[in-house]
Amino acid sequence: MDGQGIEGSVQWVVNENWDLVVAAGWLDTEAHELQTVCDGAAGPDGLPDGDENGCEGNRLYWAPEFMGSLVIKADYPLNDGRIIANLEGFWESERGGSYSDLPWQTLDTFQEWNLRVGYESPSDWSVTAYVENLTDELNYAGIQYNEGITPEWLVGPNRGRRAGIRFGYSFD
Repeated sequence: MDGQGIEGSVQWVVNENWDLVVAAGWLDTEAHELQTVCDGAAGPDGLPDGDENGCEGNRLYWAPEFMGSLVIKADYPLNDGRIIANLEGFWESERGGSYSDLPWQTLDTFQEWNLRVGYESPSDWSVTAYVENLTDELNYAGIQYNEGITPEWLVGPNRGRRAGIRFGYSFD
């Protein structure tokens, strides 16, 4: 396996009430010596062509080539306490396809957004309302590909949109 990549993040403190954090990453990989797990590269019909060397140089299929995130944070004083809020977004490019790079095994690009708004009191209690997966987008952690032994299946679905309220207390 050969690979190279870069990732980084930038935080901008806009003022005493607002922060912005942006992160991004890029990963370029090449897999080698895959003869024991390769049934060939995808041919014109989309099926493996049977050449055990056909997977050489294909990318690491379970890792996205690009990813990014964005977090916007707000913090405002209110009645000796403070209002806090976060908007978070996460994005990944498509991935999957097995080492044979089969098109029907590719997991689509996905994004997820979360929102939290809360109050932290001066007397150590807090309450936070949240909505996670705002757009109710379905995505998967991976796909199980068994080279024709059993059918492939998607694994690790994310949770759908959910909302709630959290109460907390800090003991000093």
